[in-house]
Amino acid sequence: MVVLSTVLLASIDFALQSEYPTIKNASIPTLTLANNIHPLIATVLSVIMLAVMYNTILGLMYSFCSVLQEPYSKNVSYLYYYNDGSRLFIKFRRICWN
Repeated sequence: MVVLSTVLLASIDFALQSEYPTIKNASIPTLTLANNIHPLIATVLSVIMLAVMYNTILGLMYSFCSVLQEPYSKNVSYLYYYNDGSRLFIKFRRICWN
């Protein structure tokens, strides 16, 4: 598994270096390379990237909220966020006050 990961990472690195003039102004160079290969590959890669970001956010938010919570308490905190188009708001709401 380590060898396969190393080979894949080396091939991505080689592709990025060899296609530098094409991708130098791209915001996500790997996605630009995937789109040059086939648009379906770019779509699949973008879904995978979003899934990885979502998974990372879940783990970070869990650890962040567990630090703020009193252990074994009956109070429950909900962390929620919403986006009004230009700003991201993060709010805490406590329920079940005892």
